[in-house]
Amino acid sequence: MMNGFEKEVRSRIVGTTAAITVFDVVGAPLLGWNEVADRMGGVEGVTGTSPFVMAKTAIRSERESDGVVVRGILPERQIQIGDLADRLTRGVFDVRVPADDSLPGALLGATLARNLSVTIGDPLVIYGASRHAGALGETPRVMKFRVNGVFESGMYEYDASLVLIGLERAQRLFELGEGITGIHASVEDIFATDDLTEEISDAIGPAYYVTHWKRTHKDLFSWMALEKYAMFVALSLIVAVAAFNIIATLVMIIMEKRTEIGIMKSFGMSARSVRMVFLYQGGIVGLVGATLGCLLGYFGCWLQSTFELIRLPAEIYFISALPVDPRWADFTLVAVASVSLCLLAALYPASRAARLFPVQALQYGG
Repeated sequence: MMNGFEKEVRSRIVGTTAAITVFDVVGAPLLGWNEVADRMGGVEGVTGTSPFVMAKTAIRSERESDGVVVRGILPERQIQIGDLADRLTRGVFDVRVPADDSLPGALLGATLARNLSVTIGDPLVIYGASRHAGALGETPRVMKFRVNGVFESGMYEYDASLVLIGLERAQRLFELGEGITGIHASVEDIFATDDLTEEISDAIGPAYYVTHWKRTHKDLFSWMALEKYAMFVALSLIVAVAAFNIIATLVMIIMEKRTEIGIMKSFGMSARSVRMVFLYQGGIVGLVGATLGCLLGYFGCWLQSTFELIRLPAEIYFISALPVDPRWADFTLVAVASVSLCLLAALYPASRAARLFPVQALQYGG
């Protein structure tokens, strides 16, 4: 379950932004981005690049206003590096200026659209860079847009504040000329971004800063990893409590089999051999239980991923069903921990059986 949530959040973050992002090293507008993008695309493992302009500003509809993050994109290249086009709930993925030269298109997050009380076709006003100082202060550049689509990434951070417009319009709105904020890149393997970041940095030179999704959301994924460790410890404690049943069971068996233990020791069976018999019994109980538990757990994961039996309120958890991502490494770790705890639980009864004297065992057993 924790793997499923982590995978879901990761896919939504990478799908909305990108696996790797390049900025100017001093934060200035990035010029000559075509050449930089070509060099990035030449790195093995990079599957696509997309320039973008990003800025915080204000937006206003006919009824409401809000603070937003505006991202200027090239739609045909954005599709190559993310899946926002697949997450549209209404409208079309189009931010171009229509042929009739009417209002250019804008795409809004679902939460932001509700906050602004807008739907497809409604006009919007986005404020840009200040143009000049007048009698009442600086006058901001203003552009009008029309809502062409509404997307739902599943991440509140984006759904409540992100607005997508055309790259050229964003450059004009924020007075960047031919400059851009940065370049997004998609990769074949998002877990190889550490190495790819170094390769891209070598390919484009020291004038650019290269980062990736792990650094951008380091706190979020560190918290998820810590929570997984805490969950493993909690489950191990539950297994440890269950292991006391093995202690009780083996102690009862020893009490019932005192005569048999005494007979075996009187025939020359060593204390070590007696100890190993009960250790084997505890290990077999743990092994059978762990095997059945893993099989049942995997079957439960298959049922959930196939039929989505456990549903979640999408308006709260941003997903409609409990996500699961079974990994054999986790199954192995849990099984090994369970069997180890069972063996530890069998140590005391096994040592107690090994210390029985044959005469004493036969006397009380009889």
